[in-house]
Amino acid sequence: MKTEDELMDQIDWELSGGVCPVCGFGFLNYNENEITNDFMYYSWDCGECGAIGLEAYEMTYTGHCDVVPDLDMYNRMLIRQRKEKLDKINEMI
Repeated sequence: MKTEDELMDQIDWELSGGVCPVCGFGFLNYNENEITNDFMYYSWDCGECGAIGLEAYEMTYTGHCDVVPDLDMYNRMLIRQRKEKLDKINEMI
């Protein structure tokens, strides 16, 4: 039987997501997640060995997706911007 220290020494901290770092079992049960400024953490438990832990994913900006513009609001913005430009021109005259 292993001690807790021996077990901690055998953990593969760099193992890919979805795999238990204690026993190497390839199916984790995911529970809640938590989002911070730079990371997303998924809590998990291993159905094989009973270990629990968090998977950490670094959050990096990759772009926009599923954008749906509001045409009316966009047109109002353009009108407002044009009016502001005309007002500045009129102030200079």
